[in-house]
Amino acid sequence: MLLALSAKVIDKIIKTINIRLKLFFIYSILLKNKIFTNTQYAINKNKKR
Repeated sequence: MLLALSAKVIDKIIKTINIRLKLFFIYSILLKNKIFTNTQYAINKNKKR
């Protein structure tokens, strides 16, 4: 009984961690792209001068 309960809890924790990691991964990719586009924009702006 106790073993089954802990297995369920562990499974829930793992799922939560996986979801968090996926969200973090997606967020970091979006953030990198945003920083990259902003950097490119700044470089292009400087080239025009």
